Amino acid sequence: MQNPAGFFTTLALPPSHSLSHSHGDAVLKHVQFARLLDSFKTLTGSYVGCFDNSNPLRQLQYRYGEHPAMTPDVCVKHCLYKGYPFAGLLLVSECFCGLYFNDDAEVSDELCKFPCQGDFRRSCGGQNDIAIYSTS
Repeated sequence: MQNPAGFFTTLALPPSHSLSHSHGDAVLKHVQFARLLDSFKTLTGSYVGCFDNSNPLRQLQYRYGEHPAMTPDVCVKHCLYKGYPFAGLLLVSECFCGLYFNDDAEVSDELCKFPCQGDFRRSCGGQNDIAIYSTS
């Protein structure tokens, strides 16, 4: 992906590949990233799965909103504090909470692997798919 200044960043990486930042022809930084064993792991609650969240389905009804350092732990802790049994992450930084979800809409975990805004090594849902966690 390239912006008008010529700076580009590659975010979607296969396991054990590198990430390069470049400005023009000069490579500024070259970093090796190892694949996490479980990008859905959370210290609070447990990962349930990845589910279709397209309209009008909308899995979880309460929107916590965007958080500048969103991770599964931030979302799960917030939903637990609000008394909801389920938390969900969508679109890198959005957190939703709810009392129930449609478990018939489960999709592949690969569709929920957008990197979290707060920690790019963690997974925070997908574009139309929500990573759902139990808060207990």
